[in-house]
Amino acid sequence: MISARFKSLLLLAGLSLLASCESGGSASDSTDNGFNQVLASEIAEIKASLIVTQPELDWLTCEISDSLECATLMVPVDYAEPEGEVIEIALARIRQLDTTNTRRTLVINPGGPGGSGIGYLAGLSSQGQMSESLRAAYDFVSFDPRGVGDSTVVNCDLTALFQQDVYATTREEIELNVSLASSFADTCFQTHGSYLQQLGSHNVVQDLNEIRKAFGLPQLDFLGFSYGSRLAGLYMQRYPDTTGRFVLDASVSPDSGVSTLIQGGLTPAQANIDSLVDACLGFPIVCNPDAFEIALQQRVDELGAQPASAESSLLFAILQIAANQPGFEQLLIGSLSSYIESRDVSDLEFLDRILGISESAEDNGPVNNTANIAALCADDASRPTVDSLVALGQDFNAASNLLAEAYLRPASNCAGWIEALNPLPTIATNQAPASLVIGGPTDAQTPLVFAEQMAEAVGGHFLRSEHQGHTTVFTGKNACTNRVVETFLLSGQLPSFSVCVAGGAPTSTDWHDDFMQASW
Repeated sequence: MISARFKSLLLLAGLSLLASCESGGSASDSTDNGFNQVLASEIAEIKASLIVTQPELDWLTCEISDSLECATLMVPVDYAEPEGEVIEIALARIRQLDTTNTRRTLVINPGGPGGSGIGYLAGLSSQGQMSESLRAAYDFVSFDPRGVGDSTVVNCDLTALFQQDVYATTREEIELNVSLASSFADTCFQTHGSYLQQLGSHNVVQDLNEIRKAFGLPQLDFLGFSYGSRLAGLYMQRYPDTTGRFVLDASVSPDSGVSTLIQGGLTPAQANIDSLVDACLGFPIVCNPDAFEIALQQRVDELGAQPASAESSLLFAILQIAANQPGFEQLLIGSLSSYIESRDVSDLEFLDRILGISESAEDNGPVNNTANIAALCADDASRPTVDSLVALGQDFNAASNLLAEAYLRPASNCAGWIEALNPLPTIATNQAPASLVIGGPTDAQTPLVFAEQMAEAVGGHFLRSEHQGHTTVFTGKNACTNRVVETFLLSGQLPSFSVCVAGGAPTSTDWHDDFMQASW
């Protein structure tokens, strides 16, 4: 069963539619630490450069999983005031039974923004998707970014956002969404104050560098999924000298604009909907694709013009599966075509039972929605208005008549948000070592063109991975891509080619897609 996190998905429709503690270091004269011989004195010097003076990391068994060890790192709230208030960053590593060999350390961010790295690492550990070679060579580490999970967290009342019109077709409905987004922002800042402005990617990247120091690493090896690729690009731009082997999977655009991210996903999302429509021809009771598409658009328009209902929520959630998780067309098309013809809601309820939509609706999912919006609005200087959203809606409709109005809702989320203190420039650097930047052709959350743009922006090696949906590393979706990533992490060697065709027997990745599908 797909246990999809649809409460988060519906809230962020367009965005969804968007070892040892020193990595083998010891008190001996020197240690490999995954690099050329690194003196213990150098490791100690790196650790001593932490901005916040604190004891060595104290690793204890994590509450979330016995296979993980957890520790806490203290960092400044505001790096412009390094001696000011501090917050906690929760760290986790996969427990290593054999601590006799030195290893490199791979730090992982699962995306979001607002995704819990500790939760992701627990899933990765239990599923055992890493090869024995990687397990032997690497300690796997992740963290809950500021505002998330076991780090100093933010949680605001989301009621106003859940009252937004999920399919705004008129100016009045857009005005309502802007008003509700502004109400959410006002209430949220009353709860958490200026800390919300400190959740942007600039600060998270500096947190990453503090994590590097805490492990005594001369260089950082990093795997960033989706939004995590933004952190990777920024780190390479800010800290090229300490950049190690960086893998950017399902990369975002170098441009941090929220509207850019949302609009970019519309074209591949519509292509995935087109695949659903085409599945009519392969269904045992054949339906007419052209007629089905027209009737589907008509029904979506009708429900969008009505007050929200259980029927509209189910239909929109099912369409989001089709847009974001290609490969389920044959599962969906029969009941959907029956529903479109008869308007019998029991057809949607049948898919609901199979997909677990309502079952998971009470679960907020793996992404902290408050931290998600706070990070996006901290990175993007623009604040949407009714007029700008009306104009944006026209651009969206040019890409997809069916999905445009659903994608317009999250584009309003920064309305009323306090100004960004340190918005991001477009990422661009030619100083860092070459990285591996991966994209997939059916990814509607971070479309393939974003990976191409990011690879060019950071001087990385672009790899087109023929797999379905969002991320691919550690999922078993493409055996070629797995080999490329493993070779790069183990040896630093990049491939001589830029396309990994589909091949090999994919393994079950439901847990991974379930975690990632509320992220971008």
